[in-house]
Amino acid sequence: MAALPLQLFSVLLVLSSCILGSSFPFISDHSHHAHRSAPAHDYRDALSKSILFFEGQRSGRLPRDQRMSWRRNSALSDGSLMH
Repeated sequence: MAALPLQLFSVLLVLSSCILGSSFPFISDHSHHAHRSAPAHDYRDALSKSILFFEGQRSGRLPRDQRMSWRRNSALSDGSLMH
């Protein structure tokens, strides 16, 4: 579970770039365009998809309630040849 804080940090980084992207031209790649009203952001959806993405990146023994039904346990014997 040591990766959880890194995953949480990554999710927060993605969300903060969504928030700051319309306020700071050095973050947005559209800074050269005329000012337009910012589109509405669905942060609940963005957070849900970010967490789902990181759940899909897990390896090892996965929990029974894994939302990505096509994912299975993986890398259970990594390093076993090296004892």
